[in-house]
Amino acid sequence: MEVSLQHLELAGSKVVLAVCRDISRRKQAEDALERRIVALTEPLENIGTVAFEDLFNLSDLQRLQDLLAETWGVSALITRPDGTAITKPSSFTRFCSTFIRSTEKGKRKCMISDATLGRYDPSGPVVQTCLSAGLCGAGASITVGGRHIASWLIGQVRNERQDEEKILEYCRELGLDEKEFCEAYRQVPFMPQEKFEQIAHALFALANQLSTTAYQNIQQARFITERKRVEDALRKSERKLREAQHIARLGNWELDLITNTLQWSDGTYEIFEIDPDEFDASFEAFLKQIHPDDREMVQHLFAECVEDRAAYEISHRLLMKDGRIKWVHEIGRNEFDPEGRPLKGIGTVQDITELKQAEEALLESEARFRMVVESSPLPIGFANRNGRVEYVNPKFSEKFGYTIDDIPTLGKWFRCAFPDPLYRSRTVERLRRTVDRLESSTCGIEMDVTCRDGSVRNIELFRTFMGNKTLAVFNDLTERKQMEEERLRFDAHMREVQKLESLGVLAGGIAHDFNNLLMAILGYADLALLALSPASPVCQHIEEIMRASHRAADLCRQMLAYSGKGRFVVSRCDLSEVVREMGKILDVSVSKKSAVRYVLADHLPEVESDVTQIRQVIMNLITNASDALGGAGGVITVTTGCLECDEAYLSESYLPDHPPGGLYVYIEVSDTGCGMDSATQGKIFDPFFTTKFVGRGLGLAAVLGIVRGHRGVIKVSSEVGKGTTFRILLPAATRESGAVQGTVEQGEPLKGGGTVLVIDDDPFVMAVASAMLEKLGFEVLTAVNGREGLQVFRTHRGEIACVLLDLMMPEMGGEETFQELRNLQDDLPVILSSGFNEQEVTQRFAGKGLAGFIQKPYSVANLSRVLKSALG
Repeated sequence: MEVSLQHLELAGSKVVLAVCRDISRRKQAEDALERRIVALTEPLENIGTVAFEDLFNLSDLQRLQDLLAETWGVSALITRPDGTAITKPSSFTRFCSTFIRSTEKGKRKCMISDATLGRYDPSGPVVQTCLSAGLCGAGASITVGGRHIASWLIGQVRNERQDEEKILEYCRELGLDEKEFCEAYRQVPFMPQEKFEQIAHALFALANQLSTTAYQNIQQARFITERKRVEDALRKSERKLREAQHIARLGNWELDLITNTLQWSDGTYEIFEIDPDEFDASFEAFLKQIHPDDREMVQHLFAECVEDRAAYEISHRLLMKDGRIKWVHEIGRNEFDPEGRPLKGIGTVQDITELKQAEEALLESEARFRMVVESSPLPIGFANRNGRVEYVNPKFSEKFGYTIDDIPTLGKWFRCAFPDPLYRSRTVERLRRTVDRLESSTCGIEMDVTCRDGSVRNIELFRTFMGNKTLAVFNDLTERKQMEEERLRFDAHMREVQKLESLGVLAGGIAHDFNNLLMAILGYADLALLALSPASPVCQHIEEIMRASHRAADLCRQMLAYSGKGRFVVSRCDLSEVVREMGKILDVSVSKKSAVRYVLADHLPEVESDVTQIRQVIMNLITNASDALGGAGGVITVTTGCLECDEAYLSESYLPDHPPGGLYVYIEVSDTGCGMDSATQGKIFDPFFTTKFVGRGLGLAAVLGIVRGHRGVIKVSSEVGKGTTFRILLPAATRESGAVQGTVEQGEPLKGGGTVLVIDDDPFVMAVASAMLEKLGFEVLTAVNGREGLQVFRTHRGEIACVLLDLMMPEMGGEETFQELRNLQDDLPVILSSGFNEQEVTQRFAGKGLAGFIQKPYSVANLSRVLKSALG
């Protein structure tokens, strides 16, 4: 079945029209044709596998058999040599088909008789009575290449020789009805013996003609197949020639000297880089492609070769359309008629640009091959078959430090390059075994070579024989091995960076949730403190609760700093000035046995930073350095400066980001303490990792987060027993950059009226914020997410004076809720509340009309100041 699909548009709808065709007969005909082609193209020695129906169209042959049977008045059938029918019976009598062949015995005898009549006899037809019923029969064999493949049989007629009594005996033998049997017998056509024999000879001639036709069909098919094979081989040969010319950068040409017609091969067009459709193929057009300085030389030489009937060979330049120059080498000859008149020139052209360039480079030296060796970036040496070293190139001496005087023989070279006797014997044996196996072909082997200065380099040695000399080429793999090791170290570093990034996300999330809890603790404590009399003994306990909560809030801020989401108030500052201002604090922060030394650069470029956070970074690094010095004391050096950094230098950092190259300002804190091993260095920025007896392990983790928030870089170098250096690099501020607005200005606590809508998903925060607002004299409406908050605002729009909105909420976040509120009332004061830093939040809402921001946890006083600013 064959199915075809067509996309149509019918009555405005797109439909698919499917048409199914029954191709069974076509496939059967194709299969039969394929079998005939195979049979016709079989070699004669394999003719035994060929069947009669593979050579002839049985439908046509059946029609011919029916026509001849009707014309001659006989029955006809084509069978295989064993008597099996190939065609359908033609004009079979009722006597044979209904009676004789209806019985097993009669059918079996008929098949034996058919096989006998159809036996191979090249002298003429086989004519005899049927072995079954005794009727007249004849057969002629059909052969192909001397092989009997079929028999054409005729018969089922009677003459004067048949005996009706014998016919009746055969009827009784078969157990048939005698009356009907005799009646059918008398219906068998009567034909004189002489006429039947004439028909048999005609059949013999026809069978011979079929044999001849079959043989001719095979011969013709074989000729066609052979011709096709030759044509395919010619096409393959031409394709291989084109491929070979392409690989060899070779083309051929032919110039008709009478018509001035030029023919180029595809390879020639490729060399000249010309489109055949755009080329006026003539000798003059060819000359235009030649470099102007070589054009006259080529034209003169070609004319001289035609005149002298000499071979044509020349190297010259081509000038390409884009100005490039190619070198080609042409070889050609001319053909002449008997009178000596030139007929045509034929030849080849080869692109020798690379060869010419190599020759030009080599011509700079008196010895071209020596120049190649001496200018080689690889160490190369020659030795003769006696083991004497005859030459080493300059790169060899530069790489290994040995001159030819140091290693006059291979034995001396082996002793110098492989000083360890065991390693030397194994290496020499490997060299000998490899060369023997490759039968003096080029071979490579990797080994460690000791240089004259004692250093060891990993080398790949290639050796080959050049006549009676051995050429050795040394490929230094040391740098590649080091690069692979560096890559492995970089991969390990990136895994550490990814770990720190994951920990940062975790720390930020924990700090955010913890801030919500602290919001409830500090808020209620603040409210309780405001509700109590200052003389109450409970005030002291509540104040302790608030102090502890503030310390917890500091811990949260360090965790937020580690995650890069700490609260930043960005301005421009000079790092050297920041360090100078902290000088006294830093001096008293270290042990009395330790000294702090300052190397501060003047007139540093400013950096955009949160000065408070930068002070925390400096203090944490100084504290860490002081702890590293311990009770033994030592020197801590604080250095500032600026540095032009590329991306490769900045990529070797403990941070996952890849900042762009450019001018960076750095502060460096180094100590002469105990130093760190690689395992400790891999963990120093992990939260809660510490080597001290006491401490939370968040100092360097906070440094990492602060530097990340400032888009900076941290580089650490340390050696056990010698000390550690931390270098913090921050991008220098550009002239266009400006300071980011800081926190809300201080003001008097607000006592106001009106309604404030609090939208926060945390019930503790919502409750304490509501209590604070009620304490300040406001009515409070609440919602647990953005969608509910919008519904509450639509219901109480006329009452609500301000909205206190949480940033991080499920279903609808703070940013989307803020936009919807502004769509409902564009002058509505909205204060955003979050545990993350103000800079990050306000940058996301820049230019959108945000009335204020307050960072969790906050007090009643902080909330009052923010509300006062927002409500004017």
